Amino acid sequence: MGTVTDALRLARGELGVVESPKGSNRQKYGEWYEWNGVAWCAIWVSWVLWHSGTPINITTTKGFASVWLGEVWAKKHGKWKTSNPQPGDIVIYKFSHTGIVESVRPDGKVVALEGNTDVAGGGSGGRVMRQVRATSLIKGYITVDYSAEVLPKPEALPSGKLNAAATGVASSPTGRGYVLVGEDGGVFAYGDVGYYGNALTIPHRRIVDVATTKNGKGYWLVAEDGGVFSFGQAQFFGSTGGKPLQAPVCSLAVTPSGNGYWLVASDGGVFCFGDAAFYGSMGGKPLNSPVVALVPSVTGKGYYLFAEDGGVFNFGDAKFYGSMGGKKLNAKVVSGDAFGGGYTLVGADGGTFNYNTAQLGSRGGKKLNGPITDMVATPDRRGMLMVGSDGGVFAFGTAVFLGAPTQ
Repeated sequence: MGTVTDALRLARGELGVVESPKGSNRQKYGEWYEWNGVAWCAIWVSWVLWHSGTPINITTTKGFASVWLGEVWAKKHGKWKTSNPQPGDIVIYKFSHTGIVESVRPDGKVVALEGNTDVAGGGSGGRVMRQVRATSLIKGYITVDYSAEVLPKPEALPSGKLNAAATGVASSPTGRGYVLVGEDGGVFAYGDVGYYGNALTIPHRRIVDVATTKNGKGYWLVAEDGGVFSFGQAQFFGSTGGKPLQAPVCSLAVTPSGNGYWLVASDGGVFCFGDAAFYGSMGGKPLNSPVVALVPSVTGKGYYLFAEDGGVFNFGDAKFYGSMGGKKLNAKVVSGDAFGGGYTLVGADGGTFNYNTAQLGSRGGKKLNGPITDMVATPDRRGMLMVGSDGGVFAFGTAVFLGAPTQ
């Protein structure tokens, strides 16, 4: 039997497949089901479950072609529910359409992978797509008997010695842990973040950032060529590794669902993977200084780009509250994050610049053993962590110091 991860990985790999010719309902899924040329959303779900190792015997051993009969079967066999959707569940809509639940957003909307849909959200659009659906459109869900996931276990921590400059820090979802990364791919985990491996033995360019999964049981590293390395339960959604870039990648940010991420290059180019939406970029536009970070808005429906001179560029629902662009700085801006209704920038000297948000602290004017290279907000947005190139960690507000690597 396959797992939820197996099913979702296969389903994502089908995104973009279209029927041919248009309007014919003819595609490879119907050919496999031996009933081609008919509405195929349920057939697509059946194909995914069959080929990922979890066939669901509803009307045939291959699955089902009728959304209504799928609902009838689920109610008869105790597989029907109307709330608490989980990744891998089959979602049944009120307009005779179906798909597979990929995730549930913080606002309650369901992210689903669907066959025979379109950009307007229809139930007969001829394409495999990811859709975001309001619960008002949903009739219920069919649970699927997947195999239990064999989750990666944290490895034993290696030596806590930092052999290269620290370039990134990421908080755990609880705020009771964090992970640091060095430019050589060394990883250092503290608190409730598990250690799942490093990139020391993997060929890569300079590692520039790290981000944790939504459950704290994995993390991503990104290199300056856009290569992305996934550890633990972090899923790989794509990268720019091996592709020509106009400028090096400098930052990775995870979407609110955890099912995608954005990469940003120093020229302001933005690259979207998984369910990360594109809201705009500065790629190809004149900049006074390089971009150093991409930070999602609190809703995830937009993002900020922060530049080395303190310039701020906002996209989507990210609101502009001010910047340091064109103003004198004691040190270049290296990072920043969103805090409640605003954002904070941090300089290499640890100085902070706050816009529509409270001052949580600063290292400006204080002695540092190495320049600050990154900063991240705690999940409650009432604390922040800074890391220096020497691995020094500075905690402010609700953030807690839990340790740092030695040199």
